[in-house]
Amino acid sequence: MINFNLISRPMQEMVGGSSMMMGYKVTNIAALVIILVEIAMGLFLMESLRITRLFPVIGAMKDSMRFKMVLITFSILFMFTSVEAGLAYMP
Repeated sequence: MINFNLISRPMQEMVGGSSMMMGYKVTNIAALVIILVEIAMGLFLMESLRITRLFPVIGAMKDSMRFKMVLITFSILFMFTSVEAGLAYMP
């Protein structure tokens, strides 16, 4: 919730504060999309590092394939967290 409140206001300036889609502000939808992608990438990163065991298919992959998955998911997660940190830092 804190995360959403930090990035929703700067997102209004980027997306447009008065735009509506299906009864919701576009800024709220965009902020939620960023947060949900971060959650998904964090989940896949933890799964490929074998911290969790939610998806047995990922745990059964070869180590080289899991290492590639770690690199890709970490880079996507880092990109989205950098965008979010930039948005939260904006006055």
